[in-house]
Amino acid sequence: MLPETAKIKALLAAAVLSVLMLPAFAPAAQDGPKLSLTMDVKKEVTVKRGTAAAVEYIPVKATARGDVLLYTITYRNEGKTVLQDAAIVDPVPPETVYILESAAGEGAEISCSIDGGKTFQKPPAMYLMKNPDGTLVRKPAPPEKYTHLKWIVKKFIQPGESGNVSFKVKIK
Repeated sequence: MLPETAKIKALLAAAVLSVLMLPAFAPAAQDGPKLSLTMDVKKEVTVKRGTAAAVEYIPVKATARGDVLLYTITYRNEGKTVLQDAAIVDPVPPETVYILESAAGEGAEISCSIDGGKTFQKPPAMYLMKNPDGTLVRKPAPPEKYTHLKWIVKKFIQPGESGNVSFKVKIK
């Protein structure tokens, strides 16, 4: 088991590096669109306010089994031309489990992978399972099978414009 600060750094580094290393598009010209990506992670906590409880997201200082983390990826068109159909792909960080239906992104088409990012499908991800009699049955994948998330930003991203996509995970 990793020490707590090393575990937090590993969770952040694995996700950030994989997002930043994936090209989001193939620019047609040198002055074409250029998508920059940054990632932020916050811990979900429940705070009591009088008799009510509210969910808040705070900077991650320590984590424990069962904690929920919110990953937010901010994209920005740093280029001089409009960007369309930008793809953002991110793995589910190690030692975490994706929280089903938590992926979000305004104007984005969301898909997921259960095979290490080789193929993507719209949620819920389905897989084939063989019954004892040998027949194959399509079943919804459990959260533990999710390996990657993908957003295709369908709206036009103007030069200088930015937006966010996000997802939640639970620490194993």
